[in-house]
Amino acid sequence: MRRSLFLNTSIAVIAMISASASATAADLPATWSGFYLGANAGYGFSARDSAHIVHANGSFVAPNVFNKLTLDGFIGGGTIGYNYQAGSVVLGAEGDFDLMSAHDSQQQNVAYFDRLSTSIDWLATARVRAGYTFGPALVYATGGAAFAKFKSAELYSNPGYGTISNSETKIGFAIGGGVEYALTANLSVKTEYLYADFGKQSFDVSANAFPAGTTAQIDHALHIARVGLNYRF
Repeated sequence: MRRSLFLNTSIAVIAMISASASATAADLPATWSGFYLGANAGYGFSARDSAHIVHANGSFVAPNVFNKLTLDGFIGGGTIGYNYQAGSVVLGAEGDFDLMSAHDSQQQNVAYFDRLSTSIDWLATARVRAGYTFGPALVYATGGAAFAKFKSAELYSNPGYGTISNSETKIGFAIGGGVEYALTANLSVKTEYLYADFGKQSFDVSANAFPAGTTAQIDHALHIARVGLNYRF
């Protein structure tokens, strides 16, 4: 439902961009070069959602018990960047920091515990952009580093066992692309897609119930679709 909501929002933004095509040449930027600040909002959801409890020898504990933890939720935050234009080619660097509301937990059927949970608090990227202008539109590809704060926990139901939790800032990569459209000489709107991959979050769960070296392993990768508004100085 929320994915459909974001899709409808993106379509509305594209329609608004098309409707603004009647802007006069004086309203449009002479160049995309310069610093800019902005805000963005959108939706993120898991690209991979595997989760397993793994023995030290690499074998799964009760295979496929932990097989699906899906993060999905709204994302929003701020953007800062710089563009340099040479002819129709635009090169730049962009960074952003977003809060993200995404959490999932799964009931389990193993005697030692009954739930594994994971969540993401925030996500940030530092990327380069390379694009080409078509009138007031800038079509670009982007890629760089990604950072995110994940919190996961194994909640035991067996009396005498406690909760084992792990909080970790993961570093990965983000790639994607988008379209940015100049509304005025300083103001532009964009729609953007990113794929962000953070690899596995792994933490020891042997303290209470499992043999030494047993870990919980959760694979983190996200699809992110968002819209934004930038002001160029």
